[in-house]
Amino acid sequence: MNDPVLSAQSIAVVTFNIQQRDLILDALEASDDPLVSARLSDDEDPLVVKNLENVQGDERDVILFSTAFSAKSPGDRLPMNFGPLSRTGGEKRLNVAVTRARRKVVVFSSFDAADIDLARTSSKGLADLRGISSPRT
Repeated sequence: MNDPVLSAQSIAVVTFNIQQRDLILDALEASDDPLVSARLSDDEDPLVVKNLENVQGDERDVILFSTAFSAKSPGDRLPMNFGPLSRTGGEKRLNVAVTRARRKVVVFSSFDAADIDLARTSSKGLADLRGISSPRT
């Protein structure tokens, strides 16, 4: 929002669950940054924070995708239950979330894509998340 070249781009934050959506939205609303406040209250193209279930139909230039899942402690294995993404059809929900971006998707995660152990899950959604989260060369 501070970059004069990129500041006109619309933004949506997408999360896996309502609890994380609420946490991020509360933090943004509590921010004393006037740019954040202005974007949240923009009538034409506001900054929105939505969970995976409610993002369909919203399109933005940039999607900031927050995974919210992590290992309990450093060195622990990453749980392979990512809520709706882990269930049958989860890949469709992920597809909806990332295709809401006109220009760019940025994935925020506390784990490396390689921590998604595809030998421990048959979830197509988790396989797809691992693919979009891997660094591009």
